[in-house]
Amino acid sequence: MHSNRGGSGEGKRLMLLIGLAILLIPAMPVRGNEVPVGGSPETIAQLQTEKTSIGRHRQLGTVNFIGVGHGVPLVVPGLGPGAVETFNAMVWAERYGALFGLNHPREELLTKGTGINGGGGGRVRYQQLWSGVPVFGGELIVNMDRGGAMLSMNGEIGALPKASRRFPRLRVRRPWPRPWRRWPSGTG
Repeated sequence: MHSNRGGSGEGKRLMLLIGLAILLIPAMPVRGNEVPVGGSPETIAQLQTEKTSIGRHRQLGTVNFIGVGHGVPLVVPGLGPGAVETFNAMVWAERYGALFGLNHPREELLTKGTGINGGGGGRVRYQQLWSGVPVFGGELIVNMDRGGAMLSMNGEIGALPKASRRFPRLRVRRPWPRPWRRWPSGTG
């Protein structure tokens, strides 16, 4: 049987596709009723005991809404009316962002707007980033009361690869001979 050590072009492409598939499988989003990306059952159980509403994306299974019930906001010690609303909102994003699919909220979120909600509290809107590039459709909105306690957090975060270094570097082969090499025989 003939062994082709150099590998055929088709064989190399097949191996490249298999390698890419193996690298991308861990970055695929969760499905069904599984625990959301980065979220723990303890966090969800804690939210449910505090009588919050939790909404999930139908296809991905990630959380896309956390809301308090009957006007009883979620409170974190240290947050208060004296703090800047973007600071308070980032504390909430760091606390519950993993349920939405965020790994490092300070690096993955860019403040796109702030405002006052209907109750007089702060509202901060974030744009999702990946390696500094905005992700289309990826946003998170945090609504707080006047004291900085969370009333709701909603949005959708795109499922992204964990790290950009996981992608292999591809070398491009030139279709023409290099100038220092001889031209193939039979060409003028």
